[in-house]
Amino acid sequence: MSKKEANVLSFTVDAGSSGQRIDKFLTDRIEKTSRSHIQNIIRRDKVKVNGKVVNKHYRLVKNDRVTIEGFKEGGSYTEITPQKINLRVIYEDQYLLVISKKPGMLTHPVPGFSKDTIVNALLYHYHKLSNLSERDRAGIVHRLDKDTSGLLIVARDDNTHRLLSEKFKEREIKKTYTALVWGSFSERKGEIILPIGRSRMDRKKMSISIDRGRDAVTRFEVKEE
Repeated sequence: MSKKEANVLSFTVDAGSSGQRIDKFLTDRIEKTSRSHIQNIIRRDKVKVNGKVVNKHYRLVKNDRVTIEGFKEGGSYTEITPQKINLRVIYEDQYLLVISKKPGMLTHPVPGFSKDTIVNALLYHYHKLSNLSERDRAGIVHRLDKDTSGLLIVARDDNTHRLLSEKFKEREIKKTYTALVWGSFSERKGEIILPIGRSRMDRKKMSISIDRGRDAVTRFEVKEE
């Protein structure tokens, strides 16, 4: 059963849907939408079950109340305007781009911030980008946080996007970060194998999250103190 209120779409889970993944449940019940669109909404913490944010792997239970905030059928949450923003392109061919992102710039629009992002710039400079995600993530295979600088890989077609996504999933693409940290390490190098998810204390930060995080392997080495 579904109910539409002001900017909120809600469902109550029946016995027949108990045990089903939430992304499939919503895709089956909302017309003119795709599973990838639903997963993007879930990733943005817009989907809640009984008032709590869940991930796409959540298995529903009878009488769960599922709500979606700010839902817009068949589209993304924000209207994206191409902007003439200079991009530092490190590499480019017919399949992909490698862009150097400066700190202080969002990779893609988020609710409340729909301008001055990498995606706004990409839409201005490039007419052909992958379309597997919504328009507000056109070409984006992975992202860097707003205050993080570094290289971004952008897909120019859907097949390249799929291949790159699979390589990230299988950890065939290695990501290396240089970071300033507070405090001291007891070891000069090491490996942390724990899931990472959004912090319960501060939704803008990431932290170790055993029950809701994604599997992660972090190898670190102290360069200087």
